[in-house]
Amino acid sequence: MNMGRKRVWYATAGLLLGIYLLVSILTEKGPVLTAFSDILRFLLPLAAIFTLGRHLTATRGREKAFWALMTAGVALWFVPQIWRLWYEVLAKVFRPESSVTHVVLFLHVIPFMAALALRPHYRQNERKLYLDFLDTGMLLLWWIYLYMFMIMAWQLRALAVPQLSNLYFGVLYFMQNIVLAIGAGILFFRAARAWKSIYGSIFLSAIIYACGTPLLDLQVFHSSYHTSGISDVAIVAAMVFFVGIGLQETAPAPSISVQESVMSGYSIWQGRLAMLALISMPCMALGVIYFSRAP
Repeated sequence: MNMGRKRVWYATAGLLLGIYLLVSILTEKGPVLTAFSDILRFLLPLAAIFTLGRHLTATRGREKAFWALMTAGVALWFVPQIWRLWYEVLAKVFRPESSVTHVVLFLHVIPFMAALALRPHYRQNERKLYLDFLDTGMLLLWWIYLYMFMIMAWQLRALAVPQLSNLYFGVLYFMQNIVLAIGAGILFFRAARAWKSIYGSIFLSAIIYACGTPLLDLQVFHSSYHTSGISDVAIVAAMVFFVGIGLQETAPAPSISVQESVMSGYSIWQGRLAMLALISMPCMALGVIYFSRAP
């Protein structure tokens, strides 16, 4: 994205967020405000799917895998917005809590983590891509296992405890976004200028989203949440960043000779983390069997 397009996008995004914030503060809550918020939260990830997906035809190898995972993550993020729009705007009935939408919402961060783990800003031997996918897959499987370990046990119909389920979901979801922000922040300082903008946007989006979701959970706990509240402004802002990420262009990666020693260190740590994640799974299972009181 050239400088002119950047300025237009940032100006438009800033204006959109300003209008949304003013509407959220000044307008009384009701069906019109709910519809405005839900439609906006429906359109933004849909736009991000198209802006991110356009890179799939112009890239290859590791970079193409990065954009594919980013698009998949936003597509998963888009699914709960359809749920909200259907119940709150089209059907105009009470929106029931669904463990399925919680699962999809939790899963949407995982492709973003996988995309960062590929480190597409470095030109690497593409034969290593399959090994990196294997290491990344083990790390992501660990997150799914952690969800089942901490949350699904409290969602069983016979012994369901919604308060604990929602609490653990909020904690784990917050941790996910913080980990995403840390990963993007580390890559921001190691990438070239074109990729810095992309990683910086992911970092800001994850931080804003991580701050907004606990506020939303707190409002839900005190029964004071309503669609288009202040907590929703943070979620909309995070979505805006992802639309902008898709509009940006990348630069050719530096040669292998320049980054070879650095990449070997990265690969070692990624493999070690994957091994630790794999070892921790049976340890958690043993903890459940002998020490946990979960159903």
